[in-house]
Amino acid sequence: MPTTSPSTAPLEGWQFDDNSRSSWDILWTCLSAILACTWTALHLSVPKNRQPEWRAFTQKVLIWLFVVVYPELTLVNEAVSQFFLAQKTLTNFESAQEEIDQGAVPPSSVLGEPEWSPESWSLTHAFCVNMRGLALQTKDKRTYVVESRHVRILLKAGIINYSLFDKRDIDDRSKVDSLAKVFSLIQSIYTTVNLLSRVAYHLPITPLEITTLAFLFCPFISYAFWWKKPKDMSAPILIHLPYNHDSDEMASELRDLLTDNREVSLRKELLGNLCVLLASLAFSAIHIAAWNSSFPTPAERLAWRVLSVISICLCLPMFLVMQMPFLRGWLASFQLPGLPSFDNPYPDETKPEIVVLVILLFTYALARIGTFVLMIMSLRALPAGSYVSIDWLKSIPHI
Repeated sequence: MPTTSPSTAPLEGWQFDDNSRSSWDILWTCLSAILACTWTALHLSVPKNRQPEWRAFTQKVLIWLFVVVYPELTLVNEAVSQFFLAQKTLTNFESAQEEIDQGAVPPSSVLGEPEWSPESWSLTHAFCVNMRGLALQTKDKRTYVVESRHVRILLKAGIINYSLFDKRDIDDRSKVDSLAKVFSLIQSIYTTVNLLSRVAYHLPITPLEITTLAFLFCPFISYAFWWKKPKDMSAPILIHLPYNHDSDEMASELRDLLTDNREVSLRKELLGNLCVLLASLAFSAIHIAAWNSSFPTPAERLAWRVLSVISICLCLPMFLVMQMPFLRGWLASFQLPGLPSFDNPYPDETKPEIVVLVILLFTYALARIGTFVLMIMSLRALPAGSYVSIDWLKSIPHI
């Protein structure tokens, strides 16, 4: 057990393969874990327009870079919000199907008599709809993306049914199955257990490893909410309608697909933003856990501390600014005297709110990038114990 604190322990320069673990081992283990957990956790929606694979890949790389800077905004917020929207969509599926099964709605279809099966609607169907994964296409190739608010109408009209919107078709288009997600989680769990074991054995943990632990936190949450969501669907499932888009045969309900009204739930948006706040606080708090870690110079340790404090102090102001549109909409719903009236019960952000939020996000990003640079620079001089690996065989009790 070391007698000196990590911040005062003697430092050693870059170590190669002649030690139990080298500097390259530390760098590769951490960066590969960060890449695996953030890249595989991305569950993007179906592109609005068909595009070449290289362009889709480029867009995904850009989004991934954004995830590295704002993992709680791009993963936790999206995962929580989309999960509750998927639950609402699933409720629309189940309630409409129940009416059909009870005979309240005749099972007629403009596409012919549907082939009913004993399957049931699932969160996978709901996620697929919400990620632009289902569309209607007329004979003249006009395409309408199905949204959550269309499900009840289309299901009752017989346009959507099990045979045309099969879960197996969704799974076939999804690029990653549950087994691949399990392997990614196993790698993340192994990295986490290894880091916690170093604490139990009183071995130093590098700033890079602490940052890796923080990055593993957000994908764990997103996987919990996105487990049933299809991944990387490149094109929607098409249901072909037997008429042109301007034909009189198109039912009046389908005309509503031409409108684009945003459906907002204040409660669900608030819950998503609250989860972002908690994830941001936890992410920044893990960085503060490296307060007394060893850095090559006192200036770098001070910079780490300052940037970590800035990150955690910005979490609450960002949350409050993001809540302002919903707070104004909530107050408008009461029509209290003395308050200005709002024509839109779900107002968008005002220009001052956008400016303040951009400044906060920009400062937050600078703090994140700064800590990332510092953790890479710290590898040039680490405590000697950082290069000691845990002997797992000796940890097993012997009889």
